[in-house]
Amino acid sequence: LRAASGIETGELQPEMTVPEEETKKVEKLLALEKCRDRPFIVIQPFSLWSYKEWGREKFIELIQWLLGQYDASILLTGGPDEESKAAEIVERFASRVYNVAGKTSLGMYAALLKEAELLISVDSAGPHIAAAVGTPTVTILGPALKDTWAPRGQMHRVVQKDLPCVPCHRTGCNGTMQSRCLDELNTDEVA
Repeated sequence: LRAASGIETGELQPEMTVPEEETKKVEKLLALEKCRDRPFIVIQPFSLWSYKEWGREKFIELIQWLLGQYDASILLTGGPDEESKAAEIVERFASRVYNVAGKTSLGMYAALLKEAELLISVDSAGPHIAAAVGTPTVTILGPALKDTWAPRGQMHRVVQKDLPCVPCHRTGCNGTMQSRCLDELNTDEVA
């Protein structure tokens, strides 16, 4: 491709190299959490903006479905300020669901995603990091334009409610910080 600037471009898929020391830190974290006995799926249910979030109860339903379908562990991720919100989800499960929110640096997060079988995430940086380290993604989008804000390629899926107002690029419906397109998106559609 030739960019508008006249600069030749090659591969359009971003790639990220994960330093070995970050992988070692993640292996220690997984051993500490006792969640390395099976493959794992990472779920990032949180965003900096609430109008991009799908909802705790829906993620709980999705996790129940995943546990019934796959012999995998589920790791919930997020920043340090989301650790308690992740704990509220994890406490609903007897086993195989772990809270690693607030326990990784950005480098460790990339290493964790590289080791994962899949990332399921709301609209955030996570899907882009996962795509850059070669991990398949399912991105749950609300008011954003998927062609602009979701990873591209056959390994990546976007789930977005088909409403006439989507994408609206607004901070929730009528500026309410609540998005109907996410509220009406059900677990079966994501599963």
